[in-house]
Amino acid sequence: MTDPKEIFAPRSDDLGQAPDAGKPGVSVIVPVYNCAGSLPRCIESALSQDPAPSEVIVVNDGSTDNVREVAAGYGNRIVYLEQANQGQGAARNAGLRVASGRYVAFLDSDDYWLPGFIRACVSFLEAHPEAIAVSTGQRIKTWGK
Repeated sequence: MTDPKEIFAPRSDDLGQAPDAGKPGVSVIVPVYNCAGSLPRCIESALSQDPAPSEVIVVNDGSTDNVREVAAGYGNRIVYLEQANQGQGAARNAGLRVASGRYVAFLDSDDYWLPGFIRACVSFLEAHPEAIAVSTGQRIKTWGK
């Protein structure tokens, strides 16, 4: 895992505006650059959440490996976008432009979520309406330390 932090936040077109309560669930955005090997575990971890996300948006940021073929194996279970390589931020922004969920979650293509991740994040945000985002992290302990 290159970055153990994930961001989970209500959607808003304007930072001061509350999310639209009428929008369904969670849009998961996965920016991908040359991570075909880890992409299946990433996508499966998002799709297997309970509750399931409204959509999983995979944004291929100009990969030269077989990301396209891996993503195609998921058919209509994901939304797939391609763009020339512009970096992770641009790939996330491309996903944001098409996301339709009430909440947005970013998941790096070389990471995965444990069961219950979406439920915990949504529960926290709904219990704390003053919160505008949830950031999670992971502590890794090595043997003997």
